[in-house]
Amino acid sequence: MALVGFHTLEERSANFYKAIFTWRPIKVGLMDADAVADMLQVKDDRFPLEYSVRAARRVYQLTGGQPFLVQLLGDSLVQRFNRQLRQQPDLPSPIFSDGDVNAVIIDQQFYQQGSAYFRGIWAQANEAPGGQHVLLQALTESDYGLKQEELRQASGLDPDAFGTALDALQRHDVVICSDEVYRYTVELMRRWVAAGSTNK
Repeated sequence: MALVGFHTLEERSANFYKAIFTWRPIKVGLMDADAVADMLQVKDDRFPLEYSVRAARRVYQLTGGQPFLVQLLGDSLVQRFNRQLRQQPDLPSPIFSDGDVNAVIIDQQFYQQGSAYFRGIWAQANEAPGGQHVLLQALTESDYGLKQEELRQASGLDPDAFGTALDALQRHDVVICSDEVYRYTVELMRRWVAAGSTNK
């Protein structure tokens, strides 16, 4: 049985203890770049659209391998292609480029369609421990992320509150640390917060 949601199975274990007598959690995390490319490419001769290597890489950079957003981006690209097919006299290229991906993500309709994900993550970060929203706001200031002390200073949180909030965001795959730099796991989530969408 697969349970999909914003919380880990360990966090919801009390809810399922009596209903499921024996269980073990298996984390299904974010996809890597190769899995994203495989997911995007439809292996069917009747589906003529393809993704360039740069387009697939751009989708991965923006989504961090989050499956829902990968599918949403792929669907948005196909819908955009279909609109161009109806509106333009010339046949658009059947190979999506990174420019096509960039065109999709500047359209507010994309964020409206993905609002279940974005608002769900934001709502989850409003739960205990406190300070998660503050950290997410602070991380929007840099495209490349912040080192731990830079992030703590930018947040204004005391060390204990900072540590517990950061741990929660990492546990839920909202924030990742790479080479001692903390950043959003999903770049599209950073852009959504930076655009002030939390107040809309």
